[in-house]
Order: sequence, then structure tokens, then C-alpha cells
Amino acid sequence: MAAPTEDHSFDVQCQLVHKRILQQKERILESLSTSEKNGSQYGQEMNSLLTWRKELIEVYANIFTMSNQKGTDYINKWGRDMSQLLVQTRIPLDVAVEEIRKYRSIIGDLIKDQGNQQDYSLNTFFSLISFFYDMVDQTIYAISLHYLQQHQYQLNTAETAVDELSIPVVVIQDGLGVLPLVGDIDTRRAGLLMELALQKSSDDKLKWLIIDLSGVPIIDTMVADQLFKVVSALKLLGIETMLSGIRPEIAQTMTHLGIEFASVSTFSTLQRALQHIGFNLIEGQ
Repeated sequence: MAAPTEDHSFDVQCQLVHKRILQQKERILESLSTSEKNGSQYGQEMNSLLTWRKELIEVYANIFTMSNQKGTDYINKWGRDMSQLLVQTRIPLDVAVEEIRKYRSIIGDLIKDQGNQQDYSLNTFFSLISFFYDMVDQTIYAISLHYLQQHQYQLNTAETAVDELSIPVVVIQDGLGVLPLVGDIDTRRAGLLMELALQKSSDDKLKWLIIDLSGVPIIDTMVADQLFKVVSALKLLGIETMLSGIRPEIAQTMTHLGIEFASVSTFSTLQRALQHIGFNLIEGQ
């Protein structure tokens, strides 16, 4: 290497790196795509992966035109937007992080080659590489953070949808609804039970609501307390609430725990609860 010249300011060299990356964009893309031409492991996600790669290369180029703070803000916004694409197209986070690292290596070599051609001083080369690697670390952080947030949002949305389906108020006839519960009732689901039972009963203008517990494997003090609260809240809305599906083993457990439903009408089966209201409500008589 020839003796380094003294006119290689950091900002000027950053601009040169920016232009060089964009000029070499297609070659950089090709360097990782060649090995995947025969039987890509990503299948239908390949187009999304290529979009991600192009965006990533442009990000790496553009950060060389920005200050540290602007670069950080730019990467954070890009990471938030791109994480949506990754989650929606089911590209795993580890694949995205590996891509970031691969392009870091490729562009790091590009900076090294430019340094040889431009006779960078050790200080200039170190400054460029340090700046670039710092921005790569921030890119990994931004993508990981927003990817996990997007993934968690999707899980929460799906979980809410499942919860709502698991607490259906079925209107049998005007004024009469049945709420069949299936599965364990934990604290979260118990809170949702209160919210949806009140909302749906009010929306459907019910006079009677039968909560059927045939599919609930166990009723402990927490579940019983929540059911009492639901019944009390519905009573304030003028809705008479009954409990059906109290199986013998459930009744025995409730007695052992000291749980009493003396203030609530309870029935062993849904059919008996309906009979208690009167067949005319079912048959339209």
C-alpha cells in the first residue's frame, strides 16, 4: 500500500462508500443468491426475502450519508416497517439476523477494497469500519425488537379471537341466550367472561341467560367467585342468570371447598334449565 494521503476526510469517504455500495448493489445481491438458485430453502418466501435484501443493502448505503443520531432514527423506522414484512411472510428472525451478518461481511470487504484503492490511513479505515459495525449492531437490535413486537401482537390478536370464540352467547330465542363454557377457566379467561357476557347479553337484549358448565372440568373458589360476579352484574342489567351442567363430581368438589350457589338457580343439565323457564320460550307457544 502506498503512503496514505492526508485529504481523505471521514465525510468524503462516507459518501464514496455510499456510492460504491449502490453501484455494487446487484453484484452484492448476486453473491448470496447464486447458492440458492438450485432448490431454494425459502420457497414461496423468496420474493419477500429478495425485497428484504434490497432494502437492507440500501439501508447500509444510506447510513453513510447520515450522522449517528439520524442513522439510528432511520434504522429504527426501517426496522419497524420491515419487521412487518418478515412476520407476515413468515421469514424467521434468525434468517433475517443471519442475512444482516452476511451483508456486513460483504460490505466490510468492499470498504477494505476501497481503502486499498484510496490509500486510507489506519485512522480513516478504523473510523469507517467502526461506524459501519455500530450501525449493523443497531440494525440487528431494531429488527429483533420490532420483529418480536409484531410477532407478539399477532399472537395476542389470535389469542383474543380464540378467547371470544370460546365464550359464545348463543341466542336461542328472543330474550333467551345460552353461554356454553368449555375448558379450564383461568384468571384471564374469567375476566374476559365478565366482559363478554355483559356485552353480548346487553347487545342481544336478553332477559334470561343460562351459563352451561358441562364442559368445565373443575370449579374452584376463583371460578366460583367470578361466576358470582357475572351473575350479580347481569342482575343489575335486569337479566336473570342460571347455571346448568353441574355434574355430581363438580358438586362434590364445590361442597368440599365450601362453595355455595344458594342465591343462583342451578340445574344438572341445560335441558332442565330450559324447562324451568318454560317450554313456551323454546317452542314459541
